[in-house]
Amino acid sequence: ATQTSSSTPAFEQDEDTTQTAPQASTSTSANLPATTAPTNTAIAVKPSTDHPLLELKNALTVEFNTLSALILSNGNLLMREGKKSVGDSIQIELMSYQDSFVVAPNDDKAPVDVVRFSDDGINCKDGVTSVKEHLQWLHTNGYPKASLKSRVIIVGAVEKCQKNSELIGTLVQIDLSPASRSQWLRYEANALYKFQKGLATKEGLRHIKVQAEIATAGSNTYTLASFSMAV
Repeated sequence: ATQTSSSTPAFEQDEDTTQTAPQASTSTSANLPATTAPTNTAIAVKPSTDHPLLELKNALTVEFNTLSALILSNGNLLMREGKKSVGDSIQIELMSYQDSFVVAPNDDKAPVDVVRFSDDGINCKDGVTSVKEHLQWLHTNGYPKASLKSRVIIVGAVEKCQKNSELIGTLVQIDLSPASRSQWLRYEANALYKFQKGLATKEGLRHIKVQAEIATAGSNTYTLASFSMAV
């Protein structure tokens, strides 16, 4: 849904090297563009029985706060609610994963109500605005750096947790920034290779260690998630 709160959702702030999260300001959304009905176009996902993870895509779709959510900060995984650390790694059994998109102004002075979210990169989740329309509006209303950012949300059953044993046996969701999404795509690619070469089983590849790591890009320091097959 359109974000109208006074602060940007935590997952939009985490580990993003290309954008400082928008902060609330005295600006309003009174001049937002008139909305039009969304199209029914969807991104097609080519099915493959040879990929050990693909059948889990969209198996259990979630919204922003459907499950207990983890974010990444300062080299650790934190509960989004309360910001309590659960350690620098967690082991999960992958239950589902889904694409997620953010139309962001990329301007730290922008009000949060100009941010839009999308499940498919085509239609915004407000149900009436297209991504293309909102990007055009941002570009012509003082946000020339506005862009569409691709993210991933993973859902897993917790198997091991360093600092919060109460999470074991429960489902959590982890919203991955564009930087962490790249790490997830790397895991997907290697999972396919290992499975097709007989180096790992489908079941084994779904038990995953999520590791929080400090990374740098120029003068920016941030936390990203890396993924490996649990041992």
